[in-house]
Amino acid sequence: MGAIIENDFFAIIKPFHYFFCIFGHRKFNIHNNNISVIKVNSVIVMFVTDAFQLFLYLAAMLYTSFSTDFLFKMYSVSYLCYVIHFFVYSVVTYVLKNMNVELILRLQSIDRLLYDKNDTFKCKILSWVMCGVTFLFYLIFISIKLCVDNRWNPIRALFVSITLYPNIELAYYVFILVFLGLKLDRLIKVTSQIDFYDIDKEAIGKSKRILDLYNEIIDGINNTIKTSKLIILTHVVAMFFQTIIYVQGRIHSAKNGMDLNFSETKGQVHFFGILVWILKDLFVETALCLASEYVYQKIAILMTELRPNHSSSLLNYCIKNIRRSVKVKFHKLPGLHGGRQPSSSSWPSHYDLHYCFTAVCLHLIIAKKLPTSFTKTCDFPAKLKCNVKNAKRYLWVNFQKLEGCGVFTVDGALPLKMGSLVAYYTIVLLQFNFL
Repeated sequence: MGAIIENDFFAIIKPFHYFFCIFGHRKFNIHNNNISVIKVNSVIVMFVTDAFQLFLYLAAMLYTSFSTDFLFKMYSVSYLCYVIHFFVYSVVTYVLKNMNVELILRLQSIDRLLYDKNDTFKCKILSWVMCGVTFLFYLIFISIKLCVDNRWNPIRALFVSITLYPNIELAYYVFILVFLGLKLDRLIKVTSQIDFYDIDKEAIGKSKRILDLYNEIIDGINNTIKTSKLIILTHVVAMFFQTIIYVQGRIHSAKNGMDLNFSETKGQVHFFGILVWILKDLFVETALCLASEYVYQKIAILMTELRPNHSSSLLNYCIKNIRRSVKVKFHKLPGLHGGRQPSSSSWPSHYDLHYCFTAVCLHLIIAKKLPTSFTKTCDFPAKLKCNVKNAKRYLWVNFQKLEGCGVFTVDGALPLKMGSLVAYYTIVLLQFNFL
């Protein structure tokens, strides 16, 4: 018996779960609203699917008629990347099977604590649109290639259709990042309404719950990083090598007078198919970079929101409550700022506010206006300040950017870096072929 997964949350991740099951690479088992780690039979299905794809790869290379040896080698290496994809994803899914379930349960906990009907609706639409658009693209692409390109056969089409899974896998993490970004946006709105230095009991309870939510979301991001870093690295590296291979193929055809036994129309269709195929992977990776950048921006905003709403809130609250307790006015108490009530503008920092509050408490205790036990209240602001500092420290220490096993960082600049790297090696290939 596994943990309970709610219907509303399952409706959000349902499209991805269905696609994982279709491709034999489910990340978790869900039965009767119970989620659990994958069993032995699911692991067997995973590796049988990998073996079947390897068989399709060999059959596609054997029964596809390539006009030149160069084209055969080019597609052999390019398609081999997808076989490696499946094997790597199977190993990662098996090794991190417990963490995959933990990630889903943590996301469900965040969704429950920061529930918003509009966010749930957006996530449902987004998950179905991402899966539907990716599937529709493959369907149209394969249909056109089967109709126009005489080198395509049903075996090759079936093999290429299975390569839909790596893009669904990456789209899954794009969805998770967008989900966390929406919840972070919701948390920002809640945080902006709370003063973390307000010592009212109700405010203290809200502050602690908010700080716990900070930790929960950061742990969710870290779980996403651990489960996705090898998958992201494999996808980006494979796309880079495939792009270089296709560029070399185009240079080779140009060097040999574009004589690949293609008619002009079929040659254009072939080139267009390669271009669309590269842009398809680039689109998914760009979406991942934009989603990660969206999360980073929300984290930066949260760091600025983790502060008092007003610099004088603590001082004003202390003065109000102490005045209510002793029923006297501060200007009647000698020895405190020349007998005058301190103004909020004279206390620019929160350390000064804490000092002022402590001084007021001690002054009133000495004047026998407050009981000695009230000194415990004087430590309250320091404890709250410590909690906020710990929350900030936890964010800085534990928050990490999405990465590909330390090779690169996933952010808004990654597509530009990859583009510059492809351009650099394209120039190198041109030099080797024409100089």
